[in-house]
Amino acid sequence: MAGNDLWEKYGKTFEPEDIIFCEYEPGDAVYLINDGKVKITQILKNQEKVLAILGPGDMFGEMAILEDKPRSASAIAVDSVRALAFNRDSFEDLIQRNPEIALRLIKIFSKRIHLTKRQKNNLIIKNPKTRIGDMLVLLAEKNGKTVWEREPIKLDVTPKGLAEMVSFPEDEVLKILYDYEKIRVIKIQEDSIVINDILDLYRNIKVLKEKELK
Repeated sequence: MAGNDLWEKYGKTFEPEDIIFCEYEPGDAVYLINDGKVKITQILKNQEKVLAILGPGDMFGEMAILEDKPRSASAIAVDSVRALAFNRDSFEDLIQRNPEIALRLIKIFSKRIHLTKRQKNNLIIKNPKTRIGDMLVLLAEKNGKTVWEREPIKLDVTPKGLAEMVSFPEDEVLKILYDYEKIRVIKIQEDSIVINDILDLYRNIKVLKEKELK
C-alpha cells in the first residue's frame, strides 16, 4: 500500500506484543497500517478491554495529535506490523498534499463516532447473552456489514478475544456462543466466529433487550 518513498521516510515496524503507544501518554504520531494487525485497548475497572482490532488500511492515533490531548487508549501489535507513522507537522502536510487522505479521515471520524456510541451502549448491557450477541453485530458493523447482509460474515475473533471485549469470563462466553450455535445463527471456528444469519442474530438480541426492559 505504501510507496517506497513514503515507506523510507515514515515506515516503522513492530514485533508481536510490541506496545506502539500507551494510554494517557502524550500523542506525537498517527499511524496508517500497511501490514499486520493492531489491537486498541483501554483499562476499565482495572481490566484491559479490547476496543478494536485494526488491519491494513486502518488508521489509528489520529485523535491525540488533532486534539493535542493524551492518548485515550493503548495500541499493541498483534503480529508483525508495518505502518507509516506521521508526526503532527508531517501529518498536516500529508493532508494538504493528499485530499483523498483528508476525505478518508472524515469517513473514519464519522464511522468512529457511531461505533464509539455503540461500544458504550454495549458496555451497559447487563445480560451476558445480550451483550455478547450485540458485540458480534457490532464487530460485523466495524467490518462494514449491516443486518441486511445475506451472506455469512466471518469475524476474525476467537472466544477468548470476544471475552476480553465484553469483560466476561471465557468459559461463560463460550457457553453462550454454543447456545447461539445451537440455533444456527453463528458457527464457532478455530480462529474465528462466523455469523450465519446476522438478521436472525439481531432479532434475537432485540427480543432479549425487550425482556430486560420489562
